[in-house]
Amino acid sequence: MKINVSSLLEVGKILATKTGQEIPDFIQYVADLSSQVVRALRNGLTFADNFDCSFKTVSLVSGSLAAINTGSKRPVGILPMQVISTSYGFDSLQWYIDNQGQAQIKMTFTGSPGTASVSVVLLIVYG
Repeated sequence: MKINVSSLLEVGKILATKTGQEIPDFIQYVADLSSQVVRALRNGLTFADNFDCSFKTVSLVSGSLAAINTGSKRPVGILPMQVISTSYGFDSLQWYIDNQGQAQIKMTFTGSPGTASVSVVLLIVYG
């Protein structure tokens, strides 16, 4: 479904009414909120701006375990977004939180790059 955004609230007209004069702070709040929503919809919402997540580019060796620095945040999901390679695709991804609270990840790649590292963009979602 596509959301059609036509126009903003006309605050001046609303404030001129009896109701508008009784609750001007609420009317202004709703107008400001609708303005922000309309601006966000017109400019394009982004995942990173609206969810607690980060995008990280890491170099991984196929089948080898690697630690991913997530700072003090605990991931609830790690998803591959892009494999930066003209030769290799991604076959599988496994990840877990180890005993020290560090995220560990292991990916395997199509085409068997051996010990060569492959750059991958990961989406890390926090909960």
